[in-house]
Amino acid sequence: PDEEGCYHETPDSLSKKLRGFAEKGWLNIVGGCCGTTPDHIQAIREAVSGYSPRKLQSKTHGHVVSGIDPLQYDDSMRPLFIGERTNVIGSRKFKQLIIDGKFEEAAEIARAQVKNGAHVIDICLANPDRDELDDKKNFMQEVVKKVKVPLVIDSTDEKVIEEALKYCQGKAIINSINLEDGEERFDAVMPIVKKYGASVVVGTIDEQGMAVTRDRKLEVAERSYQLLTEKWELAPEDIIFDPLVFPV
Repeated sequence: PDEEGCYHETPDSLSKKLRGFAEKGWLNIVGGCCGTTPDHIQAIREAVSGYSPRKLQSKTHGHVVSGIDPLQYDDSMRPLFIGERTNVIGSRKFKQLIIDGKFEEAAEIARAQVKNGAHVIDICLANPDRDELDDKKNFMQEVVKKVKVPLVIDSTDEKVIEEALKYCQGKAIINSINLEDGEERFDAVMPIVKKYGASVVVGTIDEQGMAVTRDRKLEVAERSYQLLTEKWELAPEDIIFDPLVFPV
């Protein structure tokens, strides 16, 4: 718009510019925003008819997640820091702020972690004395205003996970799923992963319990990988394995 808030782009001038983009193969999707009218949309449609969408490159990429800002992880970034202070299980201060309904102040803890070097923020609001779904809604509305990094949605409740993903402004990480109850957890969470395009953390646990030895961990990981890539058609780069190794 000009300084008066008026739009001067006519259907003819806009459609001609976009036709040039289409001719060069730059467009996947095209439409109108502020200032456009049905006449603009009609002219655009006529201008780009007959041109194919931009061809996507077939090459794969590594593990990529995002908030507003993207994070493409590779070995040069080691170690990758995950901020865990926005977790009611691990932080008394954060837990009390949530209990007191101070969600904006609680979100400042997330921002402080990013300022101190966190690449990703983990969010867990699983307080058995409170309604996790309501707390997640209220907190997510605030935290997405404070940080641009990717978010980890840390919950065992698939309803909470889906509600949180509605607020995420990019490709989030779901923490987590495992085979402790067979494929039950996979069946509950994977439709949500697919719907929202998330990545997922997979723990090396199966019906026999937590895998302890290296061979057992690998066995559980391979079974999980096969289920996720074949049954659920999840891209391998969207799988994050948690071997559940305790530091010494």
